[in-house]
Amino acid sequence: MANMADQLPPRAPLVIAIAIAGLNFCAFAVGIEYFGGDAVNGHIENGQYFLRDHGKVVEVSRAVYTYSYVHAVTVMITTLATFAVFLWWFGRQLILAKPARMSAESTTENHESPKD
Repeated sequence: MANMADQLPPRAPLVIAIAIAGLNFCAFAVGIEYFGGDAVNGHIENGQYFLRDHGKVVEVSRAVYTYSYVHAVTVMITTLATFAVFLWWFGRQLILAKPARMSAESTTENHESPKD
């Protein structure tokens, strides 16, 4: 009989997804500190581009504004993708562990002596 640990899905996709999302989020946080805000909270007014962070507004170039906006979108995407990978991994773990539990229970039932 195969060991239950051999049947569980590998953790590599989950670890990779968490690492990518974590690094992306950290890079985004560094960008917010460096540029003074982010485009999602900022705005465009009369051809000028502004980033905002906690009420502080900073004017930036179009390139920085675009970078900040795109990076914010990638943070959302990588976070959702990591959540999806987690659900896949956890779901697979439950599905694969259930037959092992069921076979262990049936083995126990088959070896019990009948009660008189």
